[in-house]
Amino acid sequence: MPERFTDATHPLGRDYRWTFVRDGLPEVTIQDGLVTIRATYRGDIEARELAQSCRLGPLYPVFEGGGPLQVRQDGSFLVFAMDQPHLTTVLKPESEAKCNLFALPVKDQLNDLLDRDGLERQIAQAITPGTFRIPIAQVWQALQGPINLPAGSPASALCLYGTPLEIQIGGVSGTVEESTIKGAVRGKPMAAYEPDCAHPVPATPLQVKNGATVAEDKPFRILGSMTVPYETINHDLQSKLFHQQIVTAGGDSLMIERAFASDANGRMLLTVETSGDVNGTLYYWGTPHLGDDGTMVTVPDLQMANESKKALDGIKIGYWHSVDDKLKDRIQNALKTDMSQQVSKMKSSLSGRHQLGDLALNMALARQRSASAFSTPQALVANVLFEGTASASGRFSGQAEEEQPQAPSSPAGTESRQEPEQVRPQSE
Repeated sequence: MPERFTDATHPLGRDYRWTFVRDGLPEVTIQDGLVTIRATYRGDIEARELAQSCRLGPLYPVFEGGGPLQVRQDGSFLVFAMDQPHLTTVLKPESEAKCNLFALPVKDQLNDLLDRDGLERQIAQAITPGTFRIPIAQVWQALQGPINLPAGSPASALCLYGTPLEIQIGGVSGTVEESTIKGAVRGKPMAAYEPDCAHPVPATPLQVKNGATVAEDKPFRILGSMTVPYETINHDLQSKLFHQQIVTAGGDSLMIERAFASDANGRMLLTVETSGDVNGTLYYWGTPHLGDDGTMVTVPDLQMANESKKALDGIKIGYWHSVDDKLKDRIQNALKTDMSQQVSKMKSSLSGRHQLGDLALNMALARQRSASAFSTPQALVANVLFEGTASASGRFSGQAEEEQPQAPSSPAGTESRQEPEQVRPQSE
């Protein structure tokens, strides 16, 4: 707000003289993203022609107004701007108004004499985008990961990949000394146990959406990927099935000597070596299935391979049915893989507070459900979708540009001084 208004350079300055001086410093406040301004002036107006003896003064015009702060993306930063500030002009009751030199009421004429429109433009230019910058890219990079979380195992780390796709920026709250910018991150977070969190992270460009409505109660979901090596599965199979005796309805007896599973293009192939009345190798196929709560992997569609059916029917017609009726249930029960300990451990490790440099990540996971299960050449994979709440907060100092933009020019017929103190807002 200028220190002084005069008639210099104004078109009406040919007919009138006026001078208005600001009464002290303007009152400027920022509260919850709303800038309010109040500045009081004292001055008078008189005609240059002696024939008009009217002199208006002293007059005490007051400018009141402001506007909302906008937060925008500028490359790797968030910047502040104010698009449409608005000022109103009022006269204090003690203003002298015995006569009027103009066709309009004095209050309305002052909008022109004091160039209210120019003042509004100057206020908008004073908050130039980039004058203060919040390094939002630091938040983006911290969330991308990988984030190495305590896993309770020396052999592997729990690696969190935030995979943010978009940051939705909501409103600003707080004061000029410290402001909080709230937002929500849309992404595809996932966690997995890995030896060293060296999985390559795709470089997704920073995307910021402004003016979003941030729903703080929206549930947070993260995909947890857990594996069971085939070495472990086969150890369990052998311990459960070794020397199990199978007696068919017809009285034939066979003994399981060895059983092991392997991958078959995402499905499971089970090999069972038997002795006794059936002396050879039988094969079963099946698709891994994760139960609704994500804690048990089964193979509900397990069935004998056609090659094995044909070989058994070569002994006698329908023989495969009598063998399968007794053998399949044993195999299905042995193939059940309990994931409850892994699920509980991952949920516990993900929940809590995790410090990521200047950013603190808080997760509270309350429940989980099944996402998918499949086989790989090395292991059985179970993907569980955890659900709960998550938030991240950090404190960042607003960075002033190294090369400050030139100060906006004052409206015609005004004088202004730059205040030496600069307030650097904080974001959280």
